[in-house]
Amino acid sequence: FFSGEPSARTETKGSGIPFNIIINELTIADGAFLYENKDRSFKADLSGIELGADADLFARSVNFTAQAARASLTGDKIQTDLTGLLARTTLRKDLLAPLLIHAETGLSKINMKGSARDLFTEPGFDVTVDATVSLPELKDALRLSEELTGEMTIRFDLEGTLDNPEFKMYIGYDGGIIAGVQVDSANLDAGFIDRILEVNDAHIVSDYGTVTATGHVDLQKVFPEGIFAGNRQFDALSYSFSINGEGIELERLPVNDTALEGKVNTNIDFSGTGISFESISSRISAGISCERLVFNQNGPVVDVSIKALGRIEGYIARVDVLEVSSAQASLEARGSLDLSSKEVMARIELDVPDLEGILKPFDVHGDGRLSIAAEVSETISLPMIEFFVNGKQLRFEGITVGNITCTGGLDRQGIVRISSLVLKNKGSRIQGSGSARLFERFPDIRTDQPLNVAAEIHSVNVQDFIDVPGFKGVFDGEVMVDGSVDTPDALINLTATGINIKDYRIGNVRSSMGFSEGMFLLDNVLVENNRSRLHISGEVKVFDPETKHFFQDPQIRINLDGATVFLQDIAQGLTGRVNAAVSLEGSMKHPQGSVSLSGNNIDLGFQKIDEILVLSTLKDQRIMLETLKLVPGIGDEPITGTGWFSLQKEYAFQLSGSGISLENIDVLAANHVSSGWAGFSITGNGTYAEPCLEGEFFFGDVFVNQERLGDVRIVLDLHDNIVRLKGKQGLDFHATYLIAQGDLSGSVVFDSLDLSPYFQIARYPDLSGTVTGKIEGSGNIHSIKDVKASMDLNHLRVNFMNRQIISGESLRASLEGKEFSVPGIHLVLGEKGWINIEGGGELHGNQSIRAQGDIPLQVLDPFIEDLSDTSGSLLLSGHMELVDGECGFMGELELREISFRVPYTDQLIHGTSGRIVMTPKALELKNIAGASETGSFDLSGTVALKAMRPEEIDMRLQAWSLPVNVPDTLDLLVDMDVVVRGNRDDTRMQGSVVLLEGLYYKDVEVDFVKRVVGESPETRAPRGSIGLAFLRNMKLDISISRRNPLFIDNNIAQLDINPDLRLSGTLNDPVIYGRSTIESGTVVFRNRIFTVTKGVIDFLDPYATRATIDVQSKVRVRDWKIYLDVFGTPDALSISLRSDPPAEDNDILSLIVLGRTSQEIITGKGGRTPSASTMVATLIASRYGEDIREFTGLDLLELESGVDDDFADTVRLTIGKELSRRIMLKYAMELKDSEISQRAVAEYRLFENIVLNGFQDTRGIFGADMLYKLEFR
Repeated sequence: FFSGEPSARTETKGSGIPFNIIINELTIADGAFLYENKDRSFKADLSGIELGADADLFARSVNFTAQAARASLTGDKIQTDLTGLLARTTLRKDLLAPLLIHAETGLSKINMKGSARDLFTEPGFDVTVDATVSLPELKDALRLSEELTGEMTIRFDLEGTLDNPEFKMYIGYDGGIIAGVQVDSANLDAGFIDRILEVNDAHIVSDYGTVTATGHVDLQKVFPEGIFAGNRQFDALSYSFSINGEGIELERLPVNDTALEGKVNTNIDFSGTGISFESISSRISAGISCERLVFNQNGPVVDVSIKALGRIEGYIARVDVLEVSSAQASLEARGSLDLSSKEVMARIELDVPDLEGILKPFDVHGDGRLSIAAEVSETISLPMIEFFVNGKQLRFEGITVGNITCTGGLDRQGIVRISSLVLKNKGSRIQGSGSARLFERFPDIRTDQPLNVAAEIHSVNVQDFIDVPGFKGVFDGEVMVDGSVDTPDALINLTATGINIKDYRIGNVRSSMGFSEGMFLLDNVLVENNRSRLHISGEVKVFDPETKHFFQDPQIRINLDGATVFLQDIAQGLTGRVNAAVSLEGSMKHPQGSVSLSGNNIDLGFQKIDEILVLSTLKDQRIMLETLKLVPGIGDEPITGTGWFSLQKEYAFQLSGSGISLENIDVLAANHVSSGWAGFSITGNGTYAEPCLEGEFFFGDVFVNQERLGDVRIVLDLHDNIVRLKGKQGLDFHATYLIAQGDLSGSVVFDSLDLSPYFQIARYPDLSGTVTGKIEGSGNIHSIKDVKASMDLNHLRVNFMNRQIISGESLRASLEGKEFSVPGIHLVLGEKGWINIEGGGELHGNQSIRAQGDIPLQVLDPFIEDLSDTSGSLLLSGHMELVDGECGFMGELELREISFRVPYTDQLIHGTSGRIVMTPKALELKNIAGASETGSFDLSGTVALKAMRPEEIDMRLQAWSLPVNVPDTLDLLVDMDVVVRGNRDDTRMQGSVVLLEGLYYKDVEVDFVKRVVGESPETRAPRGSIGLAFLRNMKLDISISRRNPLFIDNNIAQLDINPDLRLSGTLNDPVIYGRSTIESGTVVFRNRIFTVTKGVIDFLDPYATRATIDVQSKVRVRDWKIYLDVFGTPDALSISLRSDPPAEDNDILSLIVLGRTSQEIITGKGGRTPSASTMVATLIASRYGEDIREFTGLDLLELESGVDDDFADTVRLTIGKELSRRIMLKYAMELKDSEISQRAVAEYRLFENIVLNGFQDTRGIFGADMLYKLEFR
């Protein structure tokens, strides 16, 4: 301290640390560093640390070097080891250079080098980073589960200052697998210069496709003075990007868990400025092309294109264009959304002209055309929507909807309104309207709001909508619904008329139904069908209207009152009357009530029932069968029964009957059971799981087609899950079945069993025989390997019309597991025939069977219908083997003097011999030859086989003078040579047919008058096509010619035809080509015989059989030559008449029919036009008199017409019969002035020209006269 005065204070300016720090050398050798956080989730361990440094603080000089031999980083999400860690730098004043950092793992490494300047004023940088990253090492280091392979190269160059940095970055990947995806290449090339970020190239090429992107972000106006200086204007941000995708395969995308397939190409451009709603202005355009889209495995291929244009201006987001289109549909939309006020304005239009094409990719079957238009306005919370739906010929999943129009909308109060809904389908019509309030403020949906719906049904035919086989009926009615969505009230009035289900007529139904307070109401359901009536009423309560919860056990009340059904009202062939009554109440699980059914005189078509009565009640979950009475036929004792069945699957019952006449059992009577009686008694008591049953069945005095079958007694027993069945009737049988295990065993013993009744039942009444032996077996129905069965027949005889055709002794066969064995079966066929069969093998494995025999053809008579006069035999020798699924057959069938009559034609084929040889590869017909009357034939060829199935054919049929007879129609004698060659799908028949003789003599009915006036003949229904292999595509090339004329000799023509035709086309569509010429002949028209002067039938179309007929003929009638011309095709045949000298058409017809012109007829009647009766009499007498005489056997038929002195028409009919050469009796009837008189005449011929008559008529006049007759020409 100084005395008295304080010293003056002096201020000195600080100059930093007042002392210098100098480190001449700092060294750390073989150091270590360990760090672990508190929860031990991460640990860093460095070892082999080497550090060297020196520094001079005032000189701003530092040299620093650090390295570590190893560094280990371990944590929950990381595990890696680093080696070769190095960091080195030098500071001189404000320059940091060089700056070096290096680290590496086994395959990855990173190097950084560069410098920093002006560190203490305005720092600047110049740094380069190079890195190589092994993705498998990265996967292990970061403990990733996804697969990573390949190597990534990174280069990063940084320079500039903090306020305006610049960098260039490149990331390259040459290929590998990333997260299970094969990536061929990927790279990113970007830069940041003068505050503009440029993405020059970014792309990835993978299994999914190729994606590229370019663009920029301009930050110059965001940081006008530098990134860390001045004001920042983020709303001045501007940007522009373009993203393109090419060949993106949808089925490979990991997010696609559907069956979607196809390729997508995209082009998306977006640009804009600003980032806040106040300043943002952006545009986006997108084009997406989807090629060959498949939505499910078997779906069709669809191409879809999408085009979109949009923008955001402040708070307004707009969609200017949104178009989605394909060949099957198009969608267009546009609109806007104010993000501040939530106001929305939009219009959407969907047009689907091909509904089938748009639904098929989704495995939904539909058809028709659908268009939808909708407009949205107001706000998102209180939207308004107007929509219109129009569908044409709609069909979904087999249901035909028809045409539908619907208009409606949603208003601001949240009320959905259907203004009009109209559905039309053929004659069916449904229309309706309604409304429902869904919310007060969207999207808070409420179900307690008002509901109002009304619909009308007019003439709705179910068949218009869905094909229900056999269902017919038309529905009318109305539906009204109100209340709320969660508690609706409904009223349904429905009328159905003409209800038929297949062959059953239900009739008409009138119903009034409803739903209110959780209850279905059947107020009145009335079914009426002629005299039959059913009346149903009731209710079912399904949920609580207060809690809105559905009942687990709904309450019910159902009544069927006064039901009377006359079965003849229901179906053809049913008769009888049935009365029924049902009364049920309680709940679905605990019903109580009664059911009764009665009827009499019932005929079900397959069984008659004289009387039936069923009375039952439901109580305590039991169905009590109090009374069962059924009388099959009049005079039968009733079948009676009682019992009960519980809902807990328990039961007890008894059922019995006796004295039942078997002829009253229709199914037995239809199978030739002519008499007998039956009785039975069955009792049961147990559960469905442990059933118990005992029963006996009796059949006595059974006769089948007057053959006594014998008495039958069958005993049934079911206890302890074992079913036992035994019986006796000429055979003893018993069987046992263990239900739980599936074990089954049984045997049948035959003791000279008469087979006649069984052949009668099988509808072979001419067969009879006996059998003695035994058949037994055992096994398990779940395992075929445990099956055992054997047959041992000591004796077998089968007779046909009391002539033995089959006999055998000691016939044995066995089956054990999958192995079967036939040690040797010898059957005697007829008198001299026989067959031996032996073999064995596995049921579904290798097999070997041999057969040899001499089979008389007569043995086959009972089994081949319409075959008669058979003789000859078939010599069989064959061996079939099945090895490893391949079937091989070696055999030969020799035909020895085979004879039989062809059904229908009655032609005798005789002397047929030859051989049929079969190998695994072919079936060969060798030298098969035979004869028919005067002709003979020869058949040979080969059928190639593959897996025992015919694959190729090469056959030839030759015939010489072979008769072809169609009874009462056609007789032909032909030579033919036809060859058939080809495979299953392409076969050709070629050859020739020569008509040696031919006669068509069947009379035909042809009305030429209809042809003259132009009436067309009836057309025949097309025949079905042939689908059999070898035949379905068989091509024809057969020529048809004649050696002698083909004659037609019937009631309308006698013609000599010369055919020159060729048969071509296919068997399904044969074509006749060529010409048939009529050499000579006559045709008959109205009993006039016309001589043919020209006649041809041309078949000129090489692609279809179209005959063109041109026949000209003539006849002379007195002084006229009348010409009849027939021309055209059979479907449009024209007939014309002309004469020389020319005459009117009516005169020509009159000359043909009556022999006189119409004028001559008038002149012959005194100049008066004859009456209709006179003309008919003249026609009948002149043209048909001879035919009537021949048909009736009369010797005289005269029909005369004329006028008397008073000009009154008279018609006289005279018939007569010669009793001898001299005596004839006549009967005459005369019509005059509407009065009929009759006269009987006896005529006696005295001499050749003198006849004596005696007569008497109905007016009492009688007398006699003598006539002198002189006949001349």
